[in-house]
Amino acid sequence: MIDPYLPLIEQWLAGDRGNWRKQRHTATRIWERLRDEHGVEVSLSTVTRAVARLRRESAVEPRDAFMDLVWHPGEAQADFGEVDVIYRGAVQRMRHFVLDFPYSNIGLAQLMPGENAECTCQALLDLFEWLGGMPERIVFDNAAGVGRRSSGGIRWTRLFQAFQAHYGFDCSLCSPYAGHEKGAVEAKVGMIRRKLFVPKPNVWNLENFNSRLPGRCLELGRKPHHAKDEEEVCLFAEDRGALLSLPAKRFDAVAWRRMRTDKYGVVTLDGRHRYSTDTSHARCDVLVGLRALEIEILDVEGTRLAAHPRAYGQASTSSEDPSMQLAMLCNRPNAWRNSLVRQMLPDPLREWLDLQDETARRGALQTLKRVDRESGWANAVEAMLTVLESTGGADKAGVTILAIGLGMRAVERGLNVRFHQTAELVLQLGKAKRDGNLDAMLRDVGRADLIILDEFGYVPFDIDGARLLYQIIAGSYERRSIVFTTNIESGKWGTIFADDKLAAAIIDRIMHHGRLLEFTGQSRRVSEALMFGRTPTELASGSKEKTKEQAGALLD
Repeated sequence: MIDPYLPLIEQWLAGDRGNWRKQRHTATRIWERLRDEHGVEVSLSTVTRAVARLRRESAVEPRDAFMDLVWHPGEAQADFGEVDVIYRGAVQRMRHFVLDFPYSNIGLAQLMPGENAECTCQALLDLFEWLGGMPERIVFDNAAGVGRRSSGGIRWTRLFQAFQAHYGFDCSLCSPYAGHEKGAVEAKVGMIRRKLFVPKPNVWNLENFNSRLPGRCLELGRKPHHAKDEEEVCLFAEDRGALLSLPAKRFDAVAWRRMRTDKYGVVTLDGRHRYSTDTSHARCDVLVGLRALEIEILDVEGTRLAAHPRAYGQASTSSEDPSMQLAMLCNRPNAWRNSLVRQMLPDPLREWLDLQDETARRGALQTLKRVDRESGWANAVEAMLTVLESTGGADKAGVTILAIGLGMRAVERGLNVRFHQTAELVLQLGKAKRDGNLDAMLRDVGRADLIILDEFGYVPFDIDGARLLYQIIAGSYERRSIVFTTNIESGKWGTIFADDKLAAAIIDRIMHHGRLLEFTGQSRRVSEALMFGRTPTELASGSKEKTKEQAGALLD
């Protein structure tokens, strides 16, 4: 029974060679994927033997024996592990924090960008609130985010010491190089990595991903305990019953530093990550708040100057806010070509402003500054982009930006979104069919709540490609939403699909529940320069409101 699937198993194992060694398929994970994705009815032992044969593994060397420790309800162990995730489209090494309850063998996880004190406290805080209580005692690794044990005793980090004092739980550190003192969480870190991070998950919004992660971890406990005659989730009820109550006030996991800005109004952390205020606060003392996911900057009187997403890693980064340059740029329009504002604008706006003379550009930037002051940078750019497209014609780049913006709003609501260029998706479907992986790919795409198909109809399909794409569209009918960006009228879709009947079937499904967001008019980027002379109130109304109303209907 396993023989027809040996090529598929070999493919998975071959793919693992390019992955981090701790995030590869185990025999159990392969068995689960065969069962869930391909409906294979085969025993775990058969798969284990097949995997062992394919890997040509040698016999495992005997290991040292350790004492079996006794853990009571409400006691926990904590540790970090490393995982690779696809974060906003790029593979990134991150950390998964695991809080394990050895009594029930239930482990709960949070994904964090680092292992510092801010990430440790934030992960614990989120898990405490999900649990509705906190463990009586937590055993930690000898980790820098919590503290260090040395010959002179234990040196706790200042933030963790404040966190522990606020919540009042007991804690201790393992001896150096003695991971067996918390062996349960060591095993749980690896198990959660293999079960929930293989294959690598796509993560866009870390907070939304983390809000669902404890529940997914709990589902892994719906199995008998290895040493007790009960399910792990049932034993976990005893763990929860022994939790301590949370204090009425929530702890703010932030570490404050007093720093001085440079001549550009920028502070630099870890020697490589730059965070801006504005030029009016150059060479001033400021208070910098370090949170797990955010950097907040205050003046010495406590007034908030700026907040930026926190950067991690060895590469140099800059979080300079383009809106901070707007006031200066309005007075010095000649600096436009090399400004951060120009770099951060979408292509249609950048190209239009490049064509303007100094006076017209100054007026457009002043409008952008006014709307930014009232509604923020993102809303200001969206308003100007909407006006440009609805009055001057929409080009391919503008429609794509709107579709991406719609997808990002869906992600903010906790939805799973997939973005594909249509021609590329058809090529991927064809390759999956040739490799025997079409069903798996269709299931993977089917997990999305919203699918965005960009450049629909820009490249015609052959009949096989059209039928493969039809499976995506038909499979989504009344199950999930699809956004199409296209410049082809629906009456001409027969030329795209090389089959009028197939095109009619697709149109029938789209039109049943579909909404049309249409951009008309000729492109008049130069002649319509005065459109940016509208007031912020006008920008926020009219065509912008109509566009947002239609886009909201699409999302709902």
